[in-house]
Order: sequence, then structure tokens, then C-alpha cells
Amino acid sequence: MKAKLYSPIHCDICKYDKYGGCGFTEINPLSARTHLEDIRAVFAKERKPEESARGLMTYYDKADSVNEKVQSLFVDADVYEDTLWAVATLEFTEPLAADEISVLKNYLSWQYSDGFGEALEQRAINAEYGEIYVRLWKYGNNFIDTPEQFARRLCLPLPSDALAGLNTQDAPHDITELINLLHYRIDRNLNDFFINIGNDAAHRFITAESKQIAAVCEAHCFLKAVEADNWNTADLEYLLRFKNPLKLFADKLPGAVSGNIDMFGVMFAEGGILDRREQKPRDYALTPEAYQSYLESPENRLRERLAENFNEYKRDMLDMDKEKIFFAANEIAPIQQAYEYFSQEHSYSKDEVDFLLKFQNPLERHSGRFGGGHH
Repeated sequence: MKAKLYSPIHCDICKYDKYGGCGFTEINPLSARTHLEDIRAVFAKERKPEESARGLMTYYDKADSVNEKVQSLFVDADVYEDTLWAVATLEFTEPLAADEISVLKNYLSWQYSDGFGEALEQRAINAEYGEIYVRLWKYGNNFIDTPEQFARRLCLPLPSDALAGLNTQDAPHDITELINLLHYRIDRNLNDFFINIGNDAAHRFITAESKQIAAVCEAHCFLKAVEADNWNTADLEYLLRFKNPLKLFADKLPGAVSGNIDMFGVMFAEGGILDRREQKPRDYALTPEAYQSYLESPENRLRERLAENFNEYKRDMLDMDKEKIFFAANEIAPIQQAYEYFSQEHSYSKDEVDFLLKFQNPLERHSGRFGGGHH
């Protein structure tokens, strides 16, 4: 059996001044990924001949079940979601229990900080603009993820065979782990927000978006500063259902953020985000795992199908020339009314849901009752 564990890679560049002094600067993750092949070559150079069979397990000196089960552990680099990652590939004979995975993670942490990782930091990668040094461990920004945790961190679908041999399902999510995951998620949300502003021509006049920028920045600062005692597992699990919990919070802040806004109340108080538990995926995208859970409800499946029907209908209408749209005017209003009725205003019985789900396009099929024909 094989499995992988994922960790961040940090790249620093050393730029020499005219006096021979070196100043270190961390490379942006988007730029660091371009050095993937060079980093893989450095990883390969650091492997010793005695590691050929077991890799880093060569130095695991405990006579325990981890040593018995894990045959080999080799570390390489790869790119996921435009970011470099250290990927430890395990080969083992029997499934690993949650406590054994924890032991293995602790051993790998030591290797990244003091063993393999420390030796790696001494190897320079020559680049056009300086020397690059790779670090597998950085204070305050360290984690080792199982495939399940990694997919959740990056909001990716979990491969069907990702959990083979790693019995993590019974391991409860520690609240510190969830807080760290939320911090990682909103850091990426903030980074993506500013990248989008920089890439979008509509945002060239930043002052026009100053209120939104202020809200996003203040929301990020607030969420990073909330003390652990104010969180509980259910609240964190709820926020982590969303790909962009930062936007979820920032959108609830009225106007420009100032000291007069009770941000704690917006999040935690009665009627706040965590009290209302708003879960509309059409408003805020859910992670793949959360979206599948959402669709377990037949009524939610129907709402999503109706939304798809309506969006497809709008795309078809926008592709028409103006004359055809003019002659289709008597159909447009009923379709829109049917969508609003079925997806927003209507409260379904189980029989109604089951009946409507029989149709691939229940919106088109039942728009006639609102005065229109069929598209």
C-alpha cells in the first residue's frame, strides 16, 4: 500500500550586494513553482546511498508498529494549486491507525526541521537573480497533511482511493488544527483577493473599491486575532464548509469598516453569521466535500437543478440576436417567475420534490403555469 503526506515548501533567495553581503527574501509561491525541477534535483542529491531501500525510514530507530509497517518513506516536491509542496510517499504493509500516523508525522517533522530538511537548506540552487535555498520547516507555518486534510486545506475533491491504509476518519479534529486551517484558508482568500484586484481592469481605480478593500482587510485581521476560547468545533467546521470564509464575513460588514462596527457581534452574536448558519452555495461556493453533503438533501438537489436550468436559459438568451429576443419576450417573464417561485418562494412537500426531480429541466417543464410556453 502507498499513501502521501503533504507539507509546505519555503524558498528563500540570497541576493549579494557589492560588498559580498547576502540578503535573504522569501520567494512568492507563484514564482517558486517555476523552480520545481531544480528543487527535485536538490532533493535527489541529498539522498544517501544507505537510504536506497527505506528512504528516511532508515533512521527511524524505534522498535514499534510504525517501523514494522512502514517499509519506506521518500520525499519529493510537486505543485498543487500553483504552490510548491513537499510530498512524502509512504509504502507500508498494513493500514496505519490514527495514533501511528501521529507518530509518523512527528518523526517527519523532526526530519524536516533538523535532519533531511536542515541538510537541504545548505544546498544552493543557482538562479539568474541569486541563490535559492529550500526550507521544509518555518516557524509558525508548519503542518503535515494526510490526503484527506490536504484536500480539505486546498478545497479539492478527495480522490476515492486517498484514504486507503490511512485510518484517519475516527480521529477527531483538534480545535487548534481547525483554527490553523481557517487561518490558512483566509490567508489564501486575502492573497487571491488582491491578485484579482491587480488583474481586473475594472479595479484600476482602487479608490472606487476602498470600502470593499477595507472590509476584507479588517475581516482578515479580526479572524486571525480571535482567541481560541471564543471558537468551538461546530463554528469552525461551519466556516470551513466555504471556499472563501473571508468573503462570507467581509460581505456582512456594512460599508467602510470603522471602530464603531461590532465585528465580534457580526460573527458570534445572536443573528450573526454563526447563529444563522447561512449555507447557500449559489451565494458562497462550498468546498467539494461540503457541497456533496448539501446535495444529500433532495430539496437542495432540486434547488441546484433549478439554478442550473435558469443559468443555462439565460446563457441561451444572451446568445440570441436582439430580434429573436424580442419575439421571445412573452416567454422570458414566465420562466423567471417560475424560477423565483420554485427556487425561493415555494415550500416543498416530499412528494413535490420527488415529482420535480423526475424532470431534467423542471423549470422549463412547469413554466407554462405562469403564462409562458416552452423554450
